[in-house]
Amino acid sequence: MSSHHIIRDEQEPALLIATDTPPIVLMESLLEWSPSVWVMQPYVEALEIFNFKIDGIIQLNKNKPLVMPDHQLPTLKTIQSDDEAGLTAFIKEISKKDYTGLNILSDSEQLEKTIIQLTKITLPFPVNIYADQVKVSFLLKNIYKKWLPKDSVLNLNKSLVEKTENLEEMGNDKWKVKKDGLVIIKTITSPFIIREELN
Repeated sequence: MSSHHIIRDEQEPALLIATDTPPIVLMESLLEWSPSVWVMQPYVEALEIFNFKIDGIIQLNKNKPLVMPDHQLPTLKTIQSDDEAGLTAFIKEISKKDYTGLNILSDSEQLEKTIIQLTKITLPFPVNIYADQVKVSFLLKNIYKKWLPKDSVLNLNKSLVEKTENLEEMGNDKWKVKKDGLVIIKTITSPFIIREELN
């Protein structure tokens, strides 16, 4: 992995790492787009081995000093906040820029807590959370379009669904892709949340 990014493109989604065990392949894929990279304070030291440039840290404990390599410090931004308000403060800060969205690398232990926090925020852009084998998307428009392979499984509140294409209802708010191809979901309201089970 490159040790630095030459260009920070605010037209790309920002990346927030909120786990000390990020999926390596996915993380490298997201970093290829040279996003603005932020890390939750508890995971900074564990992520040093990956040797990528960090743009900012959400400092949840202002009494705990930041331990960072010297080359990171001159351009490092920090947001100081408590645990409950950290994500809100971060989104408020980056919403001042022209980011097209936010990708969050999390884990199964933090996933539901993160979802609850996001539901309390008026999001300025779409947000994707990756946690183990699940991708949770907060979509601002009432339409979802994505190419998916056959038998992919989505989870979406049935009461929100107006129309679907290439999906078979499985019950319990789960839907299965009928065949390889484009999946379209139209909802009666927005924003809405959709979960995708990743293989």
